[in-house]
Amino acid sequence: MASDLNIGAYPSDGTPFRVLALTDNVASMTAIANDFGYESLFVKQLKSIYKPGDKLIAISASGNSPNVVDAAQWVKNQGGTVLGLLGFDGGRLKSICDLAIHVKSPKGEYGPVEDIHLIMDHLLFTWLKHEGQRKGNK
Repeated sequence: MASDLNIGAYPSDGTPFRVLALTDNVASMTAIANDFGYESLFVKQLKSIYKPGDKLIAISASGNSPNVVDAAQWVKNQGGTVLGLLGFDGGRLKSICDLAIHVKSPKGEYGPVEDIHLIMDHLLFTWLKHEGQRKGNK
């Protein structure tokens, strides 16, 4: 999703989105997990890169992954906005999100949830791309 939004979807002013995937830096991930625990994986990264006005897209099938829930709560505590792609019953993350796209599904049915999340990625990218073009940016 981050790659899609970085390379082809631009807001109406033509400035590229600043999109970072907190799962892309394996060295940081392993260092944080080793030194602070896996549950701190995303919060530790957010503390160094988050800027007021940033939005967090939290993706979780269960909505209960401690590292994702903690990151979302941290962003909310900073006054930020949390958008969620959720599955199953939405878990704890559902109540933290400002906007949640919730794929209601039986617990453990990861495939359909992940498929819908992938479709949402492509729909969001396509909408942003065409919205930017509609407003004069190609």
